[in-house]
Amino acid sequence: DAIMNKDNAVSPKEVEKAIRDYETFINEKLKVDLFNTLQARDKIYEEIAQYLELKNKILMIQKREAPSLKTMLNLGSDFYVQAKMYNDASYLIFVVQMSRKSSSMWVLDFTSNSLSQKH
Repeated sequence: DAIMNKDNAVSPKEVEKAIRDYETFINEKLKVDLFNTLQARDKIYEEIAQYLELKNKILMIQKREAPSLKTMLNLGSDFYVQAKMYNDASYLIFVVQMSRKSSSMWVLDFTSNSLSQKH
């Protein structure tokens, strides 16, 4: 009971083995790669959302829609602390246990550059 190919006959056992090999490849390689890729994508989407949120808060303060805003500040390695942002003319002041002044234009440039790197 050989299955005929264009060039030669292939036995049912060979077909079954080829199917098992493809299933193994799909389950052990492609599904794992897809899972890892989706996790990496989700992390990038989360970072983009955080940058957009920061950008929107800065724009709100610059437009004087709010004199200050409470936010979460990432100190690095996803270590967040509560912070309050104030607009002091050309600087934003982040108050935690310490203060950090950054030009609002610098922060907007930083968020724009970070977003462009994510796309």
